[in-house]
Amino acid sequence: MAIFDKAVEQNPTNEELWSQYCHTAAKHLEPEDVEDVWDRAMRRLPGSHTLWLEFITWYCTQFARFSVPEVRNLYERALARMLAFRRIVMQDRDDEDNPDDPDVIAEYSKKIARVEEGLVLVLFHAVEFERASGFEERALGILQAIVEFNCCAPDHLRTFDDMLDSFEKFWDSEAPRIGEPGSIGWTAVLDQGLPTPKPISKLDKSYGGYASSLMATAPKKAAAAARREA
Repeated sequence: MAIFDKAVEQNPTNEELWSQYCHTAAKHLEPEDVEDVWDRAMRRLPGSHTLWLEFITWYCTQFARFSVPEVRNLYERALARMLAFRRIVMQDRDDEDNPDDPDVIAEYSKKIARVEEGLVLVLFHAVEFERASGFEERALGILQAIVEFNCCAPDHLRTFDDMLDSFEKFWDSEAPRIGEPGSIGWTAVLDQGLPTPKPISKLDKSYGGYASSLMATAPKKAAAAARREA
């Protein structure tokens, strides 16, 4: 393990090296120590969906510690760190001396695209985890919320907080959501006037809140930490 320590010290952003270090640690160290190695890896590479997914896969094999809520928390943490890292990359691009230079645009576009592709993969794995754990309605709700929020947002909502407030009212209403019979989309529902809110079941409330955290809450909480760790 000392060889790996020296190797990652010399190559702190080598994703494959960190992956091999973590998997080797899993064979020789106690789970708590293995988790510390994973944590070091993801602090160095917070935008790496590969490391996040490998870590969560490893965690799911730790039967003495496994729980559905904790795995949900790990997916939320992964998305939070990755979204915060994406914002850092975008800010670094804007801080360039010549941000409109084609080479600069191409370089940063590639970095941002890789993080965004990773976000989609992590979200897909989170939804599949919910489905496989027996929470099919929750899994569907996450996808519905993400699509509605990103593809059907009203143009007149200018700030993120206004969007989230409006979306929560839409989500808790009687209006059919995307993919359901009679669905017309968030914007069209607002244009027609929101129907009377329905009582929200515990399950419904939980997947609505989880989707909201994927869209906003967790990234805000993680932004400062991710910048320190990047």
